[in-house]
Amino acid sequence: MSKRKYKFTRKRQSRLGIMATITGVLALLCVAGMVAIAYLESGAAGKVVAVPAFLALLLALLGFLKSIQGIREEDTYRFFPWMGFILNGMTLIVFGLIYTVGW
Repeated sequence: MSKRKYKFTRKRQSRLGIMATITGVLALLCVAGMVAIAYLESGAAGKVVAVPAFLALLLALLGFLKSIQGIREEDTYRFFPWMGFILNGMTLIVFGLIYTVGW
């Protein structure tokens, strides 16, 4: 017979954290796609890559801010806000590397 574990809590999943996680996944996939297209075009993709990549940057910034708001919420679980924080942070770091290194 297995032990049953009950949780008596009013905590709920953070909607801002879920939104931040979704935007982080979308931004990271968009950046990966844009880097792949630029690589296949030997770095001469131009505006075809620049405009969607800029929109992905804005999406990552939005997700990063929403994840911080989700972390600050009271009576919510912290998994999704931290996941969004990490994913959007990774996307912003990739953009920083692309800008500074010049890939």
